[in-house]
Amino acid sequence: MADILGIEGLTVDIDKTVETDTNITIRVKRRPKGMTACPRCRNAFIRPNGSRLVTYRDLPVRGKTVTIEWERQRYMCLNTGSDTWQCGQSFSDEHEELHPSRLMTMRLFEYIGRRCLKHTFASVAADINVDEKTVRNVFEAWVERQVYEMGDPIAPRVLGIDEVHLLHQARGIMTNVVERTLYDLLPDRRRETIATRIQAMPDRDEVEVVTMDMWRPYRDVVHALMPQADIVIDKWHVVKMANEALEAARKSFRKELSAKRRRTLLNDRFLLLKRRHKLTPMQELLLQAWTKEFPILGHAYAAKEGFYAVYDELSAEEARDTYAIWLDSLTDEMKAFFQPLIRAVGNWDEEVFNYFRFPKLTNAYTEALNGLVKIANRNGRGYSFDVLRAKMMFQYSEAAKDEGVPPGAALSVLPGQQHPEFVGMDMATLAALLEEEFNHGHSTELSG
Repeated sequence: MADILGIEGLTVDIDKTVETDTNITIRVKRRPKGMTACPRCRNAFIRPNGSRLVTYRDLPVRGKTVTIEWERQRYMCLNTGSDTWQCGQSFSDEHEELHPSRLMTMRLFEYIGRRCLKHTFASVAADINVDEKTVRNVFEAWVERQVYEMGDPIAPRVLGIDEVHLLHQARGIMTNVVERTLYDLLPDRRRETIATRIQAMPDRDEVEVVTMDMWRPYRDVVHALMPQADIVIDKWHVVKMANEALEAARKSFRKELSAKRRRTLLNDRFLLLKRRHKLTPMQELLLQAWTKEFPILGHAYAAKEGFYAVYDELSAEEARDTYAIWLDSLTDEMKAFFQPLIRAVGNWDEEVFNYFRFPKLTNAYTEALNGLVKIANRNGRGYSFDVLRAKMMFQYSEAAKDEGVPPGAALSVLPGQQHPEFVGMDMATLAALLEEEFNHGHSTELSG
């Protein structure tokens, strides 16, 4: 029984320790010499000032609730200071293994934090016999500490700013494009939110390029806070608009079709989205059949292919020339379908054609990112944004033995460095691990 507590520096009072069928109450003796100085003024002249019995929660033992009762020594500071100031602070003994404000042991605090990454707040509360609100509050405090201890990844040379739709809302996401890692996940994509996060980024003046979609607040923030960085509109966002124009053309005549024919065309639309040189002979025949029957579809497909050819060029100058030729070739009917794309290129001309200055910079993370979104939004998962973000940022944050960084984190060794730097959480790894947890059943369901 003497070793039941296992916390160095705290002595169990065996005579006052009680065990029942459901609970263990451990009495801890007063430490007459626990504190050596006043925490307020650091003066060493202090005196005992009575004691107070304080109750803490600990991890369950053998399925029983564990309560620690500590006769906590109180002190008074004797620093008289000067004629105009005296300390006189009253304070209590503290121990590093007891949380200073949560009335629980640090090991229980850690257990709750890590457990909540894989289980619902309700199930964690039931496991340790506390109320759900306590678990939620502890988890939030644990996450705050993780944020502080982990610190920011190093500023990426190429920063990606994008959005994902999680839990019915657009969220801002920041990535290290070169390393293909997650830099941060933000609660929304508002100008103020993005600006606040970038302002907190260490060495943001070292960011050379920012890739983004065509969302004006992103551009405004980058111009204001990282004026040295070139802005590149990712190819994926631009060609997606060409595909959407083609889809608009397809939908323009579907009312003329029977329900069966509409379903067939819907199933065959993947042919329209493929590049012509990637079609098989059979797919080419199917496409020709549709475009022969509906010439508007053929014109829209040709316009889509013509725009894609812009990105086949090797320089910004050649790309601009090809785009101008493509634009002149459009009929008024096709211009109506492609107008959103035409307007976007006009409004973002410099940023769109900057792609050809940095042709290897693209949304390399998109596939993994879509996997994360699919998992997070899956029916029955019960994710909240805070839990999802914490899971993505901290689930694998137990310090690795050799590197002192999160397992699953990506490392980069820069010239002149002896140790690798933390550059973010690898998104492909995160997606795979989240998928694995989902497949293991309801025991890993999250809520919040």
